[in-house]
Amino acid sequence: MCAILKYFRKGFESYKRNFGTLILATLIVFIILFSFILLGFLAGTGNVEQSLKGSYYLLFSGNTDNTELISEIFESMNLSGFGILMIFFTLGLFITIFLQAGLWGVCLKSIAKKADMNVFFNTIRERGISYLTANLLIWLILIAIISPILIIETILIISFPVLASQEYSIFLMLIYLIPMLLITPFFILILPGVVLGKKVSESIEQGFSFGKENYGELLLLILIIYSFDLVSLIPFIGTLLIYLLTPLWMLIVCSYYLEKTGKSEKEELITKPVNILEKRTISPLIKPKTQVKKTTTKKPIKRKTVVKPKTSVKKIAVKKLVRKKTAAKSKTVKKPIAKKLKGGKK
Repeated sequence: MCAILKYFRKGFESYKRNFGTLILATLIVFIILFSFILLGFLAGTGNVEQSLKGSYYLLFSGNTDNTELISEIFESMNLSGFGILMIFFTLGLFITIFLQAGLWGVCLKSIAKKADMNVFFNTIRERGISYLTANLLIWLILIAIISPILIIETILIISFPVLASQEYSIFLMLIYLIPMLLITPFFILILPGVVLGKKVSESIEQGFSFGKENYGELLLLILIIYSFDLVSLIPFIGTLLIYLLTPLWMLIVCSYYLEKTGKSEKEELITKPVNILEKRTISPLIKPKTQVKKTTTKKPIKRKTVVKPKTSVKKIAVKKLVRKKTAAKSKTVKKPIAKKLKGGKK
């Protein structure tokens, strides 16, 4: 238990140090989601008042049993309007997931030092697609695992219609939630690895490995986080608290991941914006190790210094050859002149 609490303490310290940046990043993600839901209701109903009520219900009403508000809106909506709403809702969901990569980037940066919004946008640009792909794969794996449970639950309801009543709703919910809770430790550490530059397949493999090695710790960590998430049952205030607490939960997970991988001390996180034209295969949050190799790229200069003496030797050799030739020529020229002079005296 004490080992788990240190991650909460470190996450809370990072949360206080980077509160403004974390809340701003969370607010951007929330505004995008709210805008798409509102636009979907406007396109589906054509009524501003009903659109605002529908958006409020989906985002702020909490898990209440009061469904009169949303049922009234859906009854006034035709089939095409409902289809348009679903299209906008799906687009908003995918774009929100895409933007969440930036929030994970800010959290990972915040563990080491103070973060800024450059990290948010750079991470989205560099790792957003990989993050979205990882989420889709995780959903597919979860659907494959949960589908048999849902089939069994459906068979039980058909066999025993009494279970469909509201009295047994908690029982049916537990049949679904307990397996989800038990398999979450295998998935919770996948996304930080993707944001830090690992391939999606490698991150999934690493997440399953961490889940297997640290199952007890991760399950306890998840139980504590989920217990605080019960505040979402409170209408409006609970939803706001969840949006405020979400970066804190992400910081705790990031702190755990960085310690298990040893990157919090061995790697230094950057603050410079990433060049969009630069080919990168690593995270935009970590300084590339290839910078050290820049000091060894001066090897071509040494080659130039070796080549210079060879060229100078060749020039000297050519000059000597020229002097010998000229000297030889002068000797051959002088001898006939001397003979002629001697012959003249005679």
